[in-house]
Amino acid sequence: MSNTQTSEAVKPLTSRERAVLAFERDTAVRDANKQEAIREHFGFTPSYYYAILADLLDRPEAEVADPLLIRRLRRRRDQRSSRGDAGLSEQVGRPGRRPATK
Repeated sequence: MSNTQTSEAVKPLTSRERAVLAFERDTAVRDANKQEAIREHFGFTPSYYYAILADLLDRPEAEVADPLLIRRLRRRRDQRSSRGDAGLSEQVGRPGRRPATK
């Protein structure tokens, strides 16, 4: 694959995607508190938030935008997958419906 094809396949992150990464990086609350914070901050459900975040974990441009966060979340996803954990606050990277992008 040429460099032209590679750069065409990479879409820049939307402002919403950048906001999700920043929120995930900067928010220390967990469980119910985090779910409420997601609703208040973004105005959408935690499920939708986690779907966006899961999609971002596999996008190279997200890793470029915040490599430490993306690598940490990938490790967490991989550890949960190997253990079979499925808690609501631990949804990052779980398969499911992908969010629509704007």
